[in-house]
Amino acid sequence: MAEISREYLNLLEEIALLCEAMKDSEKDKRDALLKSDEAALGVVMRDQQAGVMRLESLEKQRAAMQLALGFGTMSAAEMQAQMPEDEKKQQFAALRVRLQNAAEQLKELNRLSIDIAREQLSIIYQVTENTAQAPSSSTYGPGSKPRPAGARPLFEEKDRKSVV
Repeated sequence: MAEISREYLNLLEEIALLCEAMKDSEKDKRDALLKSDEAALGVVMRDQQAGVMRLESLEKQRAAMQLALGFGTMSAAEMQAQMPEDEKKQQFAALRVRLQNAAEQLKELNRLSIDIAREQLSIIYQVTENTAQAPSSSTYGPGSKPRPAGARPLFEEKDRKSVV
């Protein structure tokens, strides 16, 4: 029966804390998206990128430590089943649940942020599509009377007269 180390449990605790911090960051991202706060969104995105890089590093350490402990590539449930009944197994089980909950919540928050971003992009596309349509051939001149297409605007005529 393989046994888990205190160092491994500490690493899982660190991963859990990081995932929980990333949940808070995801909430901040959602708030920035809802407020259309580009500056806040930029800060959150940089923080999230750093968090993901840190999480990747911790995950590599965890996988290497798991191999060294003799658990190979087992899932957390399989590892838990192989552990002797002791305090470390109870701590591992609690950390496993904590990490699963954080991952599920993070996934849901991320989905909400993506939905908000897609909705805002859709609005932007609609607005830009409507404003990008070709202007009508007739414009209005002095006195709100339609000016024929191709007619020169009034101010150009004044400028030409003063030059001549």
